[in-house]
Amino acid sequence: MNNSLQVHEETASNYFQRGNLLKQSGKLEEAAAAYQRCTELNPDFSWYHQNLGEVLAKLGQRDGAEKSYRRACELNPNSAWYWHNLGEVLEQKGNLNEAVAAYRKSVAIYPDFYEFHNSLGKALCLQGQLDESISCLRKAIELDSESALPYQNLWEALARLGRVDEGIDCLRRAIELNPGEGDLYLKLAEALQGKNELAEAVGYYRKAIELKPDVHWSYYKMGTALVAQGKWEEAIAAYTKATELEPGSAIVHHYLGHTLSLMQRWEEAIACYRKAIALAPNVATVYFHLGDALATQQRWHEAVAEYRKSVEIEPNSLESQDHLGFALAQLQRWDEAIDSYRKAIELAPDSDVVYYHLGDALQQRSCIPSLTQEVQSDLDEAIKCYRKAIELNPRNVETYQKMLEIKADEYELYKPLGNILLEQNRVDEAIACYQKALAIKSDDIEIHQKLGEAFLINNALEDAIASYRQAVELNPEDAQIHHKLGEALQKQGNLDQAIVAYQRAIYIEPNYFGSHHNLGDLLQQKSFFEEAITAYNQAIELNPNFVWSHHNLGDALAAKGNLEEAISSYRQAIELDSNFAWSHHNLARVLAKQARNREAVASYLKAIELDPSFFSQYYQKLEKALLGD
Repeated sequence: MNNSLQVHEETASNYFQRGNLLKQSGKLEEAAAAYQRCTELNPDFSWYHQNLGEVLAKLGQRDGAEKSYRRACELNPNSAWYWHNLGEVLEQKGNLNEAVAAYRKSVAIYPDFYEFHNSLGKALCLQGQLDESISCLRKAIELDSESALPYQNLWEALARLGRVDEGIDCLRRAIELNPGEGDLYLKLAEALQGKNELAEAVGYYRKAIELKPDVHWSYYKMGTALVAQGKWEEAIAAYTKATELEPGSAIVHHYLGHTLSLMQRWEEAIACYRKAIALAPNVATVYFHLGDALATQQRWHEAVAEYRKSVEIEPNSLESQDHLGFALAQLQRWDEAIDSYRKAIELAPDSDVVYYHLGDALQQRSCIPSLTQEVQSDLDEAIKCYRKAIELNPRNVETYQKMLEIKADEYELYKPLGNILLEQNRVDEAIACYQKALAIKSDDIEIHQKLGEAFLINNALEDAIASYRQAVELNPEDAQIHHKLGEALQKQGNLDQAIVAYQRAIYIEPNYFGSHHNLGDLLQQKSFFEEAITAYNQAIELNPNFVWSHHNLGDALAAKGNLEEAISSYRQAIELDSNFAWSHHNLARVLAKQARNREAVASYLKAIELDPSFFSQYYQKLEKALLGD
């Protein structure tokens, strides 16, 4: 080596040592300058480029770092670390294809180091090559099962494949290996929340906060989990802390406002929504929620302004268009409201709610003094809207009622409306609805029958019987109507006429078990035990799984003195429903009559276990059975 080269190398070595010391002391800018000087003095020594790249990467100067790492790899292509470091900076720059290629070279050169497999697996995950990513990360774990990072990265890959439970196991293992890392608890909490395991998720959020109390995201996410649990006060406290740590987070102010809305703390909610808008003025959802809060306070003019902003940002939002229309309607600005509803229908032609709102707005506008043809046009269109709303949702009571305000003689509306009201246990309203239908068309058999059913629910027995008799008169060959008439008569205590009604039902439809069973009950009440037994047997043949038929057959057989057959019937009832206390009790009573006291005691005790009220009522019978043995 000539003297000039030797001097340059000694000088480069000095700069290199100086650079190392500066890097160790955190003086990265000065270290970079020293390493840069090394590369100028001796451009063919790979370590100089490698260390320069490392410092530049830490300074965030990724282009310069990439250039230095590439030069180091050119000078020493057999260094696994050089390729790995190049891969890291390429990954940070979003150049995943080249990053993966660099990581593959590091693995090929030194296949027994876990970190190289871990980095390759992570990059492959980001690239979407999930199966290979999982394979690389499992290899990293195989090489070093005590490192938490491959488990954490494996969670990411498994989660993307939907294998969440496996991924959660990886996070739990990572926490075991590195229990002081708050980010792991946060990830596990988010994973558990995704599975709706909220209580455990909140616990891990709290642990993440304990380890890293200054991370606003942990408080925010814990707030969302607490809201899902219905713990609104705690959620508000969590969101509030998040806003203190990060006042510039629009999403936290928004969610805090939403939770305050749930608590009906409207003024606070409105203030939060306004803060969120100040931070993120182009998010339609926040304007929409602010509009809702203002609407709840009946501040309609302000609500309209916010809904309009929401629509301006997101014109295809059904909810914003619909709510804008509703707010305008409250201000009786019918033309604008109708225009908003029409736009909403364009967005969602299958929304019964919007058709209902449009129909209502048209109906209201028709009340304004105007040309007769314009009024009629609005009413005609309103009717079309209500019909469409009913077609889309035939169970909305309010739509029928609004349409009947316009067309009170629309017979076909009363029947479905009455049926819905009856199902909702709004019996008096259902009765009124059926009566209006019959006032228009008195020969509707189904409505007479449904009216009878409604009267029966209200225990208006005379009216129920009259309705069923009218239905029978209109259709004497309908077994179901005769059966229903029998039920009403039976409830009234008119047993003879009820028997006739059930017998007529059976004559018309011999295969309906209910009429046979009810007939058996009435015949037994009148002590016609043989006929009752026949009726129960017929009911059982038609429906062998109805417990009461077996039980009541047992009662009839016992009353007739056929004790063995009665025992068999009770046992059959118990086989169908082992928790039917009455069958155990009546079985015990028959067994006692046969002096089979041990069996009787066992059955009494079972009846008492199922229904403790039997104990006081039948204590003496039990005592007698016990003493008699």
